[in-house]
Amino acid sequence: MSKCHENPASIMPGTYHRARNGTKVFIQAVLEPFDEENRDFPVFGAFYDNDGGIVYAEWSIEGRLDEYFEEDILDLVKEWKEPRKIIRWLVKGLTFETMYKTEQDAISFESSMKASGDIYSRIMLIGYEE
Repeated sequence: MSKCHENPASIMPGTYHRARNGTKVFIQAVLEPFDEENRDFPVFGAFYDNDGGIVYAEWSIEGRLDEYFEEDILDLVKEWKEPRKIIRWLVKGLTFETMYKTEQDAISFESSMKASGDIYSRIMLIGYEE
């Protein structure tokens, strides 16, 4: 059995978590674990399936998905972090570094540098937050 959530205490209503397969899961409610009816799977949440439909599910307090689903790919493994936006493109050469806001500008500049003989220029993505 695979390890579940790295920090089960962070599973709280109103938070997002990442499932083992990368799915973004919204936690709707966490019931008291002593509630007899919901003792094993007191965490209620939802996620979108591949067709855009909403799927409701239940998890254990450690992030293990209800056995109804049979697979562990939707076990909760960590808090969801929004991916960083790439807002700068860096063209790096042997003797220079130049930043661009668009990929197309960076590609154009890199092409001109390679045409002028700087065979070491390359484009790198720089993930700066806006």
